[in-house]
Amino acid sequence: DRYLDADAFAALDEVWKYAWDGEAGTVPAAAVTDRAISLARERDPDRLVVHYMQPHHPFVPDPLDGDDGLARTGSHSNAENPWVLLRRGEVSVERVWTAYEANLRHVLGEVESLAANVDGRIAVTADHGNLFGEWGLYGHPMHTPVPALLKVPWATVDGADEGAREPTLTPPEPLPVSRVHGGEGETDRDRLRALGYL
Repeated sequence: DRYLDADAFAALDEVWKYAWDGEAGTVPAAAVTDRAISLARERDPDRLVVHYMQPHHPFVPDPLDGDDGLARTGSHSNAENPWVLLRRGEVSVERVWTAYEANLRHVLGEVESLAANVDGRIAVTADHGNLFGEWGLYGHPMHTPVPALLKVPWATVDGADEGAREPTLTPPEPLPVSRVHGGEGETDRDRLRALGYL
């Protein structure tokens, strides 16, 4: 049940398996940055794909009451998340937008740190957009080809390793990490479900 074949990459570092923040209900952006910097310095790869969970909810710097911490719940789920709360009228678009923007700024700060600690061109993009009422929809319902979901940013910046950050996070075993660590009774499937991939 792997989505990526570790053998297809020089290294596959699934940070979600060992740096999960149970209180925040997601993978901290700082953990992803630490591991990306470490791999860039240790292995000097031709390219590095770094996938942050933010700006997905849960919104780390400005959490919303009622957000159960799931990063994605799929199409019109009843699970508690900002998009369901918006549809129910339990929270305003302005409140969710403020929290979403704070989460985006939070992760962009980590991207800025990444750019100051790795050499090479960095492309910043997204796997999808989010809806804030377009077509009467919120979040990113599956199988919904709405332009606001499909149009994503693409920006580039040149990174230069200034040595400003010394990563402290290390995986609990050699890569690829074989199982979930640190979650009592939690499985790969539990965390993948929480991240919205199942």
